[in-house]
Amino acid sequence: MIVLSTNWVFSQAPAVVLAAQSTGDSLPTRTPTLIPPSATIPAVATQASAVWIGRLVDRTFGFTNGGGSIFRVSVQGVVDTPIELRSDDQFIVANSGTKPEIGPYAAEFAPVTEGTWTVSVPALDVSLTVSADNYSLVIIEFVEVPEAEATQAVVTPPTPTPLGNTVWEGETTSEVIGAGGPFARLLVKVLEREAQPVQLSTLAQVINTANTGQKAEELGPNTVEFAGLTPGKYIVEPLGLNISLEVELKPDIVTYVEFRPKAAPATPTPTATVEATLTPIGAIATTAPPAPATPTSTPTPAPTVPEPSPVPISRWLGVVDERAEAGLDPSSIIIKVDSLDQVSVRLRSAPGGSLVDRRCTTGQDGLGVDTCAFTEVEPGRYVVEPEGFALSLPVVVYEHETVRVMFFDQELPPGVVGWQAEIAKNSNGFVADPQADAKIRVRADDGPAGLVIALNSVQGSTRYCELAPVSDLGSLACEFGRLRAGVYRLVAETTGASQRLFVDGRGVAEISLAPNATLDTVAQALAAPVVGYGAQPRPAAPPPTTAPITQVVAQLPTVAPSPTIPLTPTVVITPTPAFEWQARIVETGFSGAGAIGVRVIDVKDQPVLLKSGDWQSQTLLTGSKPELGNYAVEFGGLAQGEYTIELVDLTEYRVQLEPGQFVLVEFDYVLVQ
Repeated sequence: MIVLSTNWVFSQAPAVVLAAQSTGDSLPTRTPTLIPPSATIPAVATQASAVWIGRLVDRTFGFTNGGGSIFRVSVQGVVDTPIELRSDDQFIVANSGTKPEIGPYAAEFAPVTEGTWTVSVPALDVSLTVSADNYSLVIIEFVEVPEAEATQAVVTPPTPTPLGNTVWEGETTSEVIGAGGPFARLLVKVLEREAQPVQLSTLAQVINTANTGQKAEELGPNTVEFAGLTPGKYIVEPLGLNISLEVELKPDIVTYVEFRPKAAPATPTPTATVEATLTPIGAIATTAPPAPATPTSTPTPAPTVPEPSPVPISRWLGVVDERAEAGLDPSSIIIKVDSLDQVSVRLRSAPGGSLVDRRCTTGQDGLGVDTCAFTEVEPGRYVVEPEGFALSLPVVVYEHETVRVMFFDQELPPGVVGWQAEIAKNSNGFVADPQADAKIRVRADDGPAGLVIALNSVQGSTRYCELAPVSDLGSLACEFGRLRAGVYRLVAETTGASQRLFVDGRGVAEISLAPNATLDTVAQALAAPVVGYGAQPRPAAPPPTTAPITQVVAQLPTVAPSPTIPLTPTVVITPTPAFEWQARIVETGFSGAGAIGVRVIDVKDQPVLLKSGDWQSQTLLTGSKPELGNYAVEFGGLAQGEYTIELVDLTEYRVQLEPGQFVLVEFDYVLVQ
């Protein structure tokens, strides 16, 4: 017997198995699918010097609510060939090309229960072992590659940021079941850094900051513990090392995170007999050789050696160098890795986008020794990575345009170890305003133009802008407008600089971005944490001399205070603004077929699930049903009953659906009155 992951039991007949299928907006079903005999499976042309491999392209933790993982599998260039998932006595099968909305050669499997699964394409005699945790979205692809590349790693490690001549990288090393209870526990280890301050935060607030080594006998050296945490997504940042890591903490799970130094390659010294080598990747420190000591015949006291001057360091940056119209031609991306030939550059779709993973190599014919190009690129969001540089740059591509991206090595001034973002001006107050008219402007007097700025909101959405000359300011700048009240995190991509701030819905904040971070300023990162739901504490203005007394007298008209008795004004505490997701039914009607529409105000590409009992729909992204508003999705073909609408990782709302009824539910992130 073969048992499907949905606990269905069926005969192991060679001609009929159960296939996991998606039915769009209707209720999911599992129907028998006839598999053709092996002799009729489409033949796949394979080059003599090439082999088929399977590789894990991406894994998004916390994508589902725990009811099962989602596997999206594609077989490059091949449709209608069976893809099989096996784990112990569980077995699921679907054909490539049955999920065209995520890729022409893709299939989707859901739910995939926790465990180790073997994903295989029998017609190609290729397989891949992948683990499922009930929470993740897993992207897998099978591709044909030259034999020399068959053993190369495909999954890019977390992108560290160079600092000085050291690159720091971090990863989640393990997850262990706890001792029981609803809370999560986090252990963070920073190798070779005793008493290293580690900050734990969310986009909304700083949770805690503590030093490693406080419980060395219990936890070991270089380790710090955060316990009693509400399950959810957190940002772990060892302060001063210019690196942070997002982690998903689960109830009754102990999560172990480790940060480690990774020394950057030393700068090679060219000689007359050695061929020129590539410029080192990452942060580079160049030092002059010490002068030879002058021999002396008699002992002399050692001279006082002056302090050495700061050694200039350099780091690699990425910018969008130019955007140009391409007429009626398809869009393209041209990448330049300054002065370096034969560098592999990867282009992949941003999380949530279509399945794209392509590579080119600098030195491409007709483009120069340090340049290569991707042609016929569909409009969307992408990530460009020169492989081996510990760099990644998000790039937005529009229709019929040519985008030029450049990576180059920037030498920093002596004594400067990196970039930093500081709040230069801020007119935002403590009290949130219901309107959405706040602005955040990013300004950089020292360039470079085309630097990509990402703005992450607490709602989970991300917006981008690129620094460009602004004549009125006399510097490079870009701006994010029409912002609702809330907490935002601004990141200057590839520089390692970031800043978190609260806006009230009507104020203006200006962020100054410059390569001026020193070891002293990096050490001051502990100062002025974000508190509460994100409001920045400010110095109080001097209290007025007469207004408080007048106010107190007016409140107590029957008691005349003596002039000789000092009166203490009542301190009125302005509460930190709090926000929450709220839902309401904005439209109902009867259309003959049960349907639920979901509209999420101002949040595009937000994953939405619909659940009822043990049944769960496929995940839909807001914006796929524009006729219902900005931004909406719709679930159709629903029977009468109670349903739960889940905005993944945000909130839930229950709705009762009558026979043939249509209900439109609107979610908004609003101020709690």
